[in-house]
Formats: sequence, C-alpha cells, structure tokens
Amino acid sequence: MPVEKKNPRDSITDIISVEHERLSHVEGYDHKITWEEEEEKRLVRRIDIRVMTWIGLMFFFLQLDRGNVSNALTDNFIDDLGITLDVVNLGTIIFVLSFVSLEIPSNMVIRKVGAERWIPFLMFLWGTVSWAQTFMHDKTSFLLSRLFLGLTEAGYVPGIILYMTTYYTKEELATRLSWFWGVLALADASSGLISFGVLRLRGVAGLKGWQWLFLIDGIGTVLVAIVTFFYLPEGPARTKGLLRGKNGWFDDREVSILVTRLIRDDPSKAIGRREGVKNTELLAALKDTRIWGHLLIGFFGLTAPVPVTSYMPLVIKSLGFSTVISNLLTIPAHFLKFLVMLALTRNSDRVKDRAWHGVAGTVWFLVGLFCLELLPDNTNRWSLYAVIVFTVGWPSWHPINAAWLTENVAPMGKRSMALAMYIMSVNINGLLSSQIYRDDDKPRFHRGNWINIGLTFFTIILFIAQRYHYIFLNRKREQRWNAMSEEARQEYLDTTKDVGSDRLDFRFTY
Repeated sequence: MPVEKKNPRDSITDIISVEHERLSHVEGYDHKITWEEEEEKRLVRRIDIRVMTWIGLMFFFLQLDRGNVSNALTDNFIDDLGITLDVVNLGTIIFVLSFVSLEIPSNMVIRKVGAERWIPFLMFLWGTVSWAQTFMHDKTSFLLSRLFLGLTEAGYVPGIILYMTTYYTKEELATRLSWFWGVLALADASSGLISFGVLRLRGVAGLKGWQWLFLIDGIGTVLVAIVTFFYLPEGPARTKGLLRGKNGWFDDREVSILVTRLIRDDPSKAIGRREGVKNTELLAALKDTRIWGHLLIGFFGLTAPVPVTSYMPLVIKSLGFSTVISNLLTIPAHFLKFLVMLALTRNSDRVKDRAWHGVAGTVWFLVGLFCLELLPDNTNRWSLYAVIVFTVGWPSWHPINAAWLTENVAPMGKRSMALAMYIMSVNINGLLSSQIYRDDDKPRFHRGNWINIGLTFFTIILFIAQRYHYIFLNRKREQRWNAMSEEARQEYLDTTKDVGSDRLDFRFTY
C-alpha cells in the first residue's frame, strides 16, 4: 500500500510506493495513526521552540565569529597588524578555500555519526580558533587564523539544514530556513551593538578593542558548544537526555505523529541517519544538472551582496561618521533584511512558489545597486546612508533556494551531498566577492558596483531558467507516465532501479 503525502501538491512529486513492512524498522512510525491538524500544529510549535531556537543560537555565534572582522576594521585593526585591505581580501580567499575543502567530507561524517554529535564538536573547535585570534599580531597570524576558522566551520550549515529535515516537512522547511538565516541578519545587527561597547575597551588589560571583540565572541561560542553536546537530541523519536528530561520531550503518540508525518511527506526519510553516504549518492549529486542550476544561482546571486555588506561599516565611516557611530548605523539594515526575508519566504511557502519569489528579492537588490552607483558623490550623507540601508536590507532568497533544492532532491544521502555542494557554492563565491571592492576603488566602489549589477542581473536570468527547466521536466515525465498502461505503471513501480528524484513519478517544485 503506498504512503501518500497528507497534503499533496500538484507541483511536488513523491507519490512513491512504500511497503509498510519495509518501514516497520523505523522507530515511531505507525501507518494506522491519524491526528487532527491542530494537534500537529501544537507539536510543530514545540519543535520550533525547543529545536529552532537553539539552532538559531548556534548560528548566531557562528556569524559573530565569522563576521566580526568587519567590525574590527573600524578599530585600527589594519594598522595594528601592519596589513592592507588587500591582505584582508586574501584572508577571505584562504577562509573560503579551507571552508569548501572540507564541506563534503564533513557532511559525510554527519551522516555517519549524527549531527547532534558532530555539530557541537565543530562549534567547540571554531570557538577556540575564534578566541585565539586575540593573539594575532601580524600578517601571518591573521592569515593562519582565517585558514583554521574555515577548516573548523566547514560542514556546519549543510549539516544543520539536513538535521532540520528530520523535524520539518517540505512545506515547513523554507520558513524555518528563513528563521535560520534571519539569525544571520540579527547577528550582524547585534555585532554592531556588541562592537559599540566592546571596542571601547581598548587599553583595558593591555588589549586593543578588536582583541576584546574576538575574545568575548570566541568564549561565548565555546560555552554554547559545551551545552549543545548535552542538549541537541538525535531526532523526534529520541529526545531523552540530561538536559531534556528522563521522559524526553514527547510521549509515544506524539513521537508517532512526528515520525509518520515526515515519512508520508517524504518516504526517503525512512532511511536511517546512521547509514552514511554511499559513493553512488555522491556521484549522483555531482552529475545531476538540476542541482547545478541551484548552485549557479547561489554562486552568482550571493556574490554581489557579500562586499556590499562586509564593507558597510567602512563605507558608512567614509561618509564622515565616527567609528562608534558607523557600527551603530549598520544595525537598521540588518533588521530590515531580517523582516523582509521572513515575509518573502513565508509568502513563498504560502503560495507554493520558489522561482518568482527569488526574482523579486533579486530585483530589490538590483534597484539598490543602481541607486548606489548613480547617486553623485556630493549627495547628502544621510541620503547615501538610506540607500545603503535599502540595499543591504534586501530580502534574501537564500532560504528559498535551499528549500527548493532539498525538496527536489532525493534520497537522503544524495540530498545531504547536494546541500553540501550548495553551501560550497555560496561560500566559494568569496573568491570572487573578495576581489570586487578594491583599495583603488574606495570609498564609493563605483567599479565594484557595476560588477555587482552584472552579477545580479544574471541571477534573475538563472532563476527564470531553472523554473522553466523544472516545468519542462515535469511535462516530459507526465507525458511518459500518461502514455503507460496501468500494468506498465505497476511494473515500473515494482521493478525500477530509479531512486528518489530520478523516478518517473517524481514531480519537481518551481
């Protein structure tokens, strides 16, 4: 008897025949169980509170540790180390290369040992590297810190996204990913507030302000990592633990609801989380051109926002504001980004559309770039500041594209590799983004902004192309399926070696 989705969507597939006997090994699964919609909503809200809030806290510290260099730049950081802005860009390249080099291996480890073990381990390592940056004193120590920070952070983001899929259905994931990446905007905003106070500690205990910044952020990360070892559960069926209570978070019925609804939404989630990733699944992900469409969107579309955001404190300072005020003035842009990203992603889930919402967010950013480029240099500084806030505060489609990718790739092993590849693509663009804003182009970076405009316009084309590519594939599969007799369809379901998103009865979302 097939297991069908509780709320089928005509644009999604997954009408996959799954024998109940084959699912009997899945802890908590009960194909006979029924529940009310309100009961399910209450359970999802509990997951939001207990799981998503903690994931958000971890990501908050990740972003603080990754992005506090931007705030350090306003505190005589470059002169103290005897480096230049080009050396800072080189550090970004080293970070990116080290980060992407371990992205896939780290995600393969997560599939084998579990995110609840590997994630806090990674967090402890990068937190240690972060506070150790306090002792940087020259170009070499700065570049080494970028190297080790990249190596230790690799695998965290795709691992967490994969972990989230063990709690949320396809129709819930994009909104939760917007919360996840929304924390990034909040962290960037908070870093301005934190820097406002911490950088004023210059001279205390013989340390410079930026040294205090790295020290405090890093120690905070290590403390959260230690608690995470004991707090993060393996999944909804196994929540008993030291910090979660001897009875866990859910009773037997609640566990059955949470597990069964996930498998009805996506039968590939019946695969054990400790089975690891097969080489065939890695190769399948690497060869899947559909995945590469999302990678290109991530690479080109998220390249342009990086320099605009990273150098925002420096650009604001060039308008005549002090170091302290420059950091404070970064806050509104990040809060704006947080709010509009949540709105865009929530509406994407509501109307079940991915591509056009991606285009909408990209157009917003494109308008901001044109304003940055075309306003004359003698424009009132508050007008320029308002344009900077509008541009940096664009509604990022990053969570939409990530969710779009996960719901169009199966089985789980291939999906985990696709996520690792996607996060690699949106980080390896640092090789390009770090070279867009150069020393000889500051403070308005006119040349760099024209490069960003070209990249952003190309992203719009990629979104539209990916949408119609999926429509074409769905129609092609539908034609083949409708041309088959009932006997031929059943024979295909019984004998096919196609798996996951390669199956003829799989339909793509767009």
